[in-house]
Amino acid sequence: MSSIIKVLTDPILPIFAIAIIGYLLGRSGRATEENARIINRFAMSIPMPVLVFGLLARSDFGAFVWDKLLIYALAEAVVFTVVYVAARKLFACGVTEAVLLGVCAVFSNTVMYILPISQLVYGADGVGPVVSVIVLDVLFLFAGSLIFLELYGSTAWRPGVIAGKLVRMPLIVAILAGLVAGLAQVEMPGPVDTFIDFNGAAAPPIALFALGVVLSKTRMSADPVVLTVGAIKMLAFPALVWGAYATLSPGWTPQSQQFILAAAGPAGAMAFSMALLYDVRADRIAQIIVGTSALTLLSLALVLSL
Repeated sequence: MSSIIKVLTDPILPIFAIAIIGYLLGRSGRATEENARIINRFAMSIPMPVLVFGLLARSDFGAFVWDKLLIYALAEAVVFTVVYVAARKLFACGVTEAVLLGVCAVFSNTVMYILPISQLVYGADGVGPVVSVIVLDVLFLFAGSLIFLELYGSTAWRPGVIAGKLVRMPLIVAILAGLVAGLAQVEMPGPVDTFIDFNGAAAPPIALFALGVVLSKTRMSADPVVLTVGAIKMLAFPALVWGAYATLSPGWTPQSQQFILAAAGPAGAMAFSMALLYDVRADRIAQIIVGTSALTLLSLALVLSL
């Protein structure tokens, strides 16, 4: 437990301090929601594509535990579908908000939260399952949501029009290019690696700062949508993943534990960034991210104690 506390105090809490700074500047009036939208749009146009390209291009796909990753993907699909239907039928959310609430329920903050913990517990070379979850979420949840939000409401569904829209999306281009480079195991030149490291590192702090600013303008409340999706993210999703492994892949291993750890992580900021980018209601999503970030400490410690 002391090692978990250590990794929470450094690097996780210092990382999230930028969101607190954004919140304080927002409360003082020195940063506005419009400011947050502008810098978020910049992050999603340049630093985030660079970060995503680097993650995919550097992934060792041959080391992935594909059977366990497939189980994880099926659990994500089930929970996403349940949350989407509940958001539409029970809470009367709009289609785009329901999609992003579904993303919130299954897209964990693996890059900034789970990966540092896993590297401490399993070693830097032993976190393949967590990396595979990052790749899975980028390729399907992230890319799929972006494509849907870009095309939703479009009256022109001709293949040429759709292709034209997608090739103008920097994130989609970065995902495709990174996937090709990763599968081909392309070795990046030193200057390219430096460019990726320097510019990609800007994406997470920008997203978290924008999150803090928006939260400063958001009235925190016991919204049924926030409470329901937050509970599903913190409790139901990791429980489903655990049950799926116990049933379909019996035998407790460090690999299974890492997948469950990824499921138990807090909601990632990606859904919030997409909400700002496409003018989707973001206040509920912001509350889910902040709430799960604070409350998943216990569930993570429980998983690591198993």
